[in-house]
Amino acid sequence: MASRPERLLRGSDTPLSASFLELFFDLAFVLALSQLVDHLLHDLNVVGVLRTGLLLTAVWWIWVTTTWLIIALGEVVLVAGLAYADTDLHLPATAAFLLVFATAVLIGLLYLTPAGQLLAPAIEHANPTRLAVRTGYLHLVMIGGLLVTAVGAELSIAHPTEEGDLIAVVIVLGGPTLFLIGRILFSLAIHRRLSWPRVAALFALSGAAAALRLPLLAVSAVATGVVLVVVVLDRAGVFSYRSAGKPD
Repeated sequence: MASRPERLLRGSDTPLSASFLELFFDLAFVLALSQLVDHLLHDLNVVGVLRTGLLLTAVWWIWVTTTWLIIALGEVVLVAGLAYADTDLHLPATAAFLLVFATAVLIGLLYLTPAGQLLAPAIEHANPTRLAVRTGYLHLVMIGGLLVTAVGAELSIAHPTEEGDLIAVVIVLGGPTLFLIGRILFSLAIHRRLSWPRVAALFALSGAAAALRLPLLAVSAVATGVVLVVVVLDRAGVFSYRSAGKPD
């Protein structure tokens, strides 16, 4: 029987089409993520965060692939869409929804271009067991960030003009922050590359969480703006340290 690390990636002789069992598990995890988002949304405190993290870890141990991250991105958009549908579709809610959608797209770009695409060959050319386990845990961090982002999306869309308290602001900004932490470590693990724009973004988001007491729509705009700047600078290759011959 294949070890857990070896099951993280399909082999070259494995059919690319998903089996019925894989599709069933994907649907099951969509439901599981929805329940985790709802659980955290109704228990916004330190204990609630710890409980949600524990539950996410338990679910993650059942099934871990990069498909998880795509499902989590879809969960962000789904939660945003459902929250928007429950509003009067007024301008602030519409703006909040568009900001969340843009953040989801930008986070997808941060993951997929191009380190996410190079994960399989990186593991094949390195120590498969060690690197697969390490990147698996880092995916858990990034997925946790997307789960928090989904909760922040519902808060900002449902209450776009209300001034956010400390917990709400930390949730809205904490999702992208947690994802960036996982993404930075992901690049270091695979290619030993450090993106200074991502590191600077961590400080910017953390500082904003501590200082900002603005309407949640404005807080969401700050989060989207920071991620947008990171994507633009990353794609331009600005302020990034990379080892010789190591693409991101």
